[in-house]
Amino acid sequence: MRTSSALFVLVLCLWLGAGVTRAAPTVTASGASAPPPFLTLLFSRTEITAATSCVADNVKIERLDTVVAPELARRGYAGTGSVETGITPATGYGCVHYKDSLTASWAELAHLRDADGWRFVSHSRTYAKNWSSMTTQQQWDETCGSVLDLEKHGHMSGDGLFAYPDNLWDATVQANVVATCFAFGRQYGTGPTDMSSATLPPYWQTSENLGGGRCNVKSLPCASIPNAHYRYDSPDAVAAQLAALAPGQWLTLQSYLLVRGSRPGMWDCTSPDWHQHWTDDFERYCYADYLKVLDAIPPSVMVTDPKTVAVAWGRTAYTPPHLSQPR
Repeated sequence: MRTSSALFVLVLCLWLGAGVTRAAPTVTASGASAPPPFLTLLFSRTEITAATSCVADNVKIERLDTVVAPELARRGYAGTGSVETGITPATGYGCVHYKDSLTASWAELAHLRDADGWRFVSHSRTYAKNWSSMTTQQQWDETCGSVLDLEKHGHMSGDGLFAYPDNLWDATVQANVVATCFAFGRQYGTGPTDMSSATLPPYWQTSENLGGGRCNVKSLPCASIPNAHYRYDSPDAVAAQLAALAPGQWLTLQSYLLVRGSRPGMWDCTSPDWHQHWTDDFERYCYADYLKVLDAIPPSVMVTDPKTVAVAWGRTAYTPPHLSQPR
């Protein structure tokens, strides 16, 4: 499946106005321009900084608003944040992840959009997970309704992706509700999303987590730290994935909070060897390794948001939420 030259021109116009990196178009055998490989830098629930019992704790945290977003902008990239709309305050923070992380306010989301070119997608209204116990109206309110919340605050591409909270997706809800007002529904996995499968019902997208955990040197104590249930993700493996991306593929890398240096019992990012890096919380990853991932993005890859991918791939046959509300 290939987009026409006219569609690709439209995508380019959207892309150049959306704070995304510029990639050279691929020319197909027929001479038509096809979309380049895509990359979305997704930040779950747009977490700004860490917290202790919902009180900001910035110690050795690379804040999303003052460090990460400006660094992406310096490189010509823009992030995509997911938003749990029901807990998002006008100003200040929302509090999530067992009271250990703080999410952006509507004011901060507007700043990220206007200053750094960010786009935002839905993470539901209230972190919904019990889909089978809801009525159809309740399912719609949590999914399609959250896009209305985003649009009310000036975020007009929230229908590009619905991020099922905690990966607790529901096939029936995806087919009967989400796919009617979103381009794609998120499932966790590894590797890229292929255009050939994502543009067929029920329109699933794959998001790959970039998270922390036990270190990768089995002889060190950090290989068996308590409370860490995962192995620290390899920036080298992600770099290899980026190098292998081809037209018709879309890699989504989901991150949380990025940290530096060391905090006893919590993380250690000080070694020059990433194999020795560790965090006691999956939602903490070393900023130095994230920068390695950014360094590995090929110039042929377009960094953009899910809605731009949907348009480029022709996944537009769904109804905007304000027209699809159940009666």
